[in-house]
Amino acid sequence: MPAIGERIRKLRTERKMTQEMLAQKLNVTVSAVSQWESGRTLPDLTMLIPLCGLFSVSADDLLGIRSGGEKAALKEARAAAEKLAAEGSYDAAFEELRQKIAMYPDSDALRMQFGLLFMKFCRKVPGREREKQALCEETEELVIRGDAIGRWGALAPENEAAADEFFLFFIRRRLSDRMRRQTDELLERAEALAAAGKLGELRKLALKELKDAEEVGGPRPRLVGHTVALRLMELDEKAYEEHADPALLSEIASCGKFVLEYNAALPLLIKALFLCKRAAERLGDRKRLGALNETLRQTREALSLFET
Repeated sequence: MPAIGERIRKLRTERKMTQEMLAQKLNVTVSAVSQWESGRTLPDLTMLIPLCGLFSVSADDLLGIRSGGEKAALKEARAAAEKLAAEGSYDAAFEELRQKIAMYPDSDALRMQFGLLFMKFCRKVPGREREKQALCEETEELVIRGDAIGRWGALAPENEAAADEFFLFFIRRRLSDRMRRQTDELLERAEALAAAGKLGELRKLALKELKDAEEVGGPRPRLVGHTVALRLMELDEKAYEEHADPALLSEIASCGKFVLEYNAALPLLIKALFLCKRAAERLGDRKRLGALNETLRQTREALSLFET
C-alpha cells in the first residue's frame, strides 16, 4: 500500500472521521477516498493542500518523508525539557515541548515526552492543582486519545514498560481529579443549603451520602459522607438550642452513630500519627513533618471540645 494512502487512513481514523466525512469535506466521492486508502489510486496533486490543511500536517508528513529533523527535534526537546525541569522551570519545559509538537504534530515520541513530563511534574511538585488539572486535559488530548501511547509503546520493550507506568499513573490521576471535583461540588452544595437555612434539603443530602458511603465503601466516599453528616449535626445542635426539639437530638445521635462506627479506632489512629511524626523527625523529612504537625494541631483542637 503506498505510504500516502496509509497516512490518509491513519490521520483520518485518529481524528475519528469516517470515509464519508472526509469525502464530504474534500468534495470528492467516498469511492475516491476508499481507493486512496487501499492503494488502488493516488490523490490528485490538487488534493495535497486541502488534505494537509484538514489534518494539520505538513506535505512531508502526509507523504511520509522524514529528513531526520524529527529525530533531532526529539533529542533537542528532551534535553531542553529535562534541563528546565531540573531547574524547576516546568512551565518553560512544557512550552518547549508544545513548540516541538506543533512542528512535528505526528511525532508520538514528542507527545509521550509531554506525558512523561506531566507525570514527573505531578510527582515532584506539590500543590498547583488547577494547573495540574489543565495539564491533565492537555495530556489526554496529546497522548491518550490519538493512541500515541500505544504506538510509541509498541516500538521497544523499554518503551512498553514506560508507557504502562504512565498509563496507570494517568488513570489514577484522572479518577482522583474526578472524585476531587465531585467532592468539592458536593461540599459547596451542602454549605449553600446550610447558609440558606434549608435544613430539610441538607438532611436529605446527608442521608443520601451516608447511604452511598455505606454501599460504595472506600475512604473518600466515607469522608465526604462524614463531612456532610457532621455539618448537619452542627446545625441540628444549634437548632436544638433554639427550639429544644428532641427529634433533632435523635438525628444527631443517628448521624453520629454512623460516623463513629467507621472511626471507632481513633486511639489507634492517634498512635499511628505519633509514630509517623517521630519517623519523619528522624528522617529529617520537613515536608511530611509539617503536614503531620498540622494534623496533630487539628486533632488537639477537636479533642479540646471535651474540655469545654
